[in-house]
Amino acid sequence: MALPVTEQAVRDILDVVAISDYGPFIAGADALVQTYLVGHGLSDAQLFETERWLSAHFVAMSPLADEARLTAERTGESTANYGGDLGKWLDFTRFGQQAKLLAGGLFPDDPGKLKARIRVIPFSLPSDPRA
Repeated sequence: MALPVTEQAVRDILDVVAISDYGPFIAGADALVQTYLVGHGLSDAQLFETERWLSAHFVAMSPLADEARLTAERTGESTANYGGDLGKWLDFTRFGQQAKLLAGGLFPDDPGKLKARIRVIPFSLPSDPRA
């Protein structure tokens, strides 16, 4: 079982001073790791790092972490651009991209569009020997 991800482990990647509690972000990341990754052959180290980077991704997606979505920067006369396509899910931040890489392709491309596939397997019951 992988060690639990701590707030400090996530802050080592992304420290957003405006956010005092990373607990909800870590809990969300843990839920996804448990759902999609545990039991699929990843090492404890891979699970830990994936959850840590996924937590940082969720922190970066917070409205309080706009600096995490820096898309362009210029120093002469200071220009900075923020933004991105929220529909890109894990590809929206460099933290999510890292989590996706660590997970070895086990995360779905878009979990909001997952569909169930049902296959019917025909079978027949054995006849009742008492009849």
